[in-house]
Amino acid sequence: MAAGTNGAVAVKDTKADGDEVHTRYDRRYNTGYRMNNEGGSGSSTYSALDTANKPDRCGPDDRPGDGR
Repeated sequence: MAAGTNGAVAVKDTKADGDEVHTRYDRRYNTGYRMNNEGGSGSSTYSALDTANKPDRCGPDDRPGDGR
């Protein structure tokens, strides 16, 4: 998973293995979203931009609902 701009989430498929990739993420006022990327190797999928969100200080290993 890679962070997008300060209110978006992005997930990129970097392997040509035929499997989709996904990420789970929280929004400022909602938790537990899942975003799938089914576009194949080299494709990226982006969430909607929510400028009310603050940058994630926990890094790329943050988990939804973990209180961080």
